[in-house]
Amino acid sequence: MNWYDLIFYNVFKRYYKEGNYKNDIPLLTASIIVGVSFSFYILSGFLLVYYFIVGQDVPMLSKSPIIIFGFTFNLANYLWFKNKDRYLIVYSHFKSSERNDRQQEVLSWLFIILGFASGPLVALFIRL
Repeated sequence: MNWYDLIFYNVFKRYYKEGNYKNDIPLLTASIIVGVSFSFYILSGFLLVYYFIVGQDVPMLSKSPIIIFGFTFNLANYLWFKNKDRYLIVYSHFKSSERNDRQQEVLSWLFIILGFASGPLVALFIRL
């Protein structure tokens, strides 16, 4: 199991609640949260590489390729964890693991929050 699974586990367990969830699909919710956060990291990385390597004049990006990339990445992320009930395998692995502690959970949520903030922060940085 890798760090991406650990981050998914910490988000998923907040919504799964030992199978006692109502009005929610924990797999879909957790995979969308992790997927959107990570896709913002990827987009921010591309913008920074373009800014520092190609040139400092970053062109305005159209919304449609970004939305298509985000949708495709999130769909792939959902299918990755849905395939052969991988999300339950990840959940049971980390639940009994020594990495199931408060510090790992805080770091996982910090990663998610910074992912959501990375897109707007990088956009502000390259437009200054």
